[in-house]
This record gives sequence, structure tokens and C-alpha cells, in this order.
Amino acid sequence: MKNCLLCFMICLLLISCCHEPPAGIQLLGDASLQIEINKVEMVLERYVIASEKQDIDLIQNIWAPDSDIIVFGTEGSERLTGWSQIQEAFNDQFAQLEQPYLSVRDQVVNVNSTGTTAWFSEIVSYSFIRGNKPYNLEGVRFTGVLEKRDSTWYIVQSHLSLPAISE
Repeated sequence: MKNCLLCFMICLLLISCCHEPPAGIQLLGDASLQIEINKVEMVLERYVIASEKQDIDLIQNIWAPDSDIIVFGTEGSERLTGWSQIQEAFNDQFAQLEQPYLSVRDQVVNVNSTGTTAWFSEIVSYSFIRGNKPYNLEGVRFTGVLEKRDSTWYIVQSHLSLPAISE
């Protein structure tokens, strides 16, 4: 049985090594993939800067302007679909908060082999003032997907969640 499993795994390995991409699709080399990862990291950095500056125009340049992009927020029922709902949520947030500060750690960014789709995860600490009272949200988990269109990366999906409170 072990020999059959070993032969099967070797066959799968050989088949996967011989797999060619579809015609017209070019796979990126390691150096090109790293360049794309760096570009995505810059988009995420611009997102932090735009959030701190409460700059809706810069945020609009980061998100795809589509009606089917999605954000899952930290509230149980918070699901925003389409740029217009996302923009409205940002405007509401900016009207309520002062002096936002974001700190990012444990960021992981990956890009697919064709350099057209990226996904990320990171942990964010988010401090702000609301109604003259300071708040600090630690350990906010932020994940998402970006799509490259005409050489520009756009966020097309994201999810925010807060860690459970330990008792």
C-alpha cells in the first residue's frame, strides 16, 4: 500500500511539473513576482496613509470602482457591496473619528503566478478619538484581495475582524 501511495505521489509531482500555462498566459519569474508584491505593499501603505489623513479621494484610487466589490467589517451584519456603499461607510467613519492612527504588523502579501491577483493578511492597531474619548483597537485582522488592471492594483475584497475577548 505504501508503494502504491509513493508511486501515486511521484506521478502527481511529475504531472504538476509538466503542466504548461494556457496559451497567451505568461508566468512571472521570481524577480517579477517580487516587484508585484512590492507594488501591492505600496498600495496597502497608501491605504494606511489615506485612512490616517481621512482622504476619501486617495481611498477611492485604491478601491476598484465596481458595484460588486465587498467589505466585511467588524460588526456582525456589516457587509458593504460596491464602491458607493464603501465610500459612504468611509465618509461616515471620517465624520465621527478624529486623529486616526494605524500601525500594521505581521503583513503577508502573495501574488499569483501570472501577476494579476494578490491577497494579503495583516494585523492592525487602530487608535482614534471619538466624542472626545480615545479608543485603541488592538489586533484587528485585516485580509483582502487585490486585482491588477492596466498595470494598477486595486482592492476588490476585504475582511476585518476583531479577536475574541479572553475571559
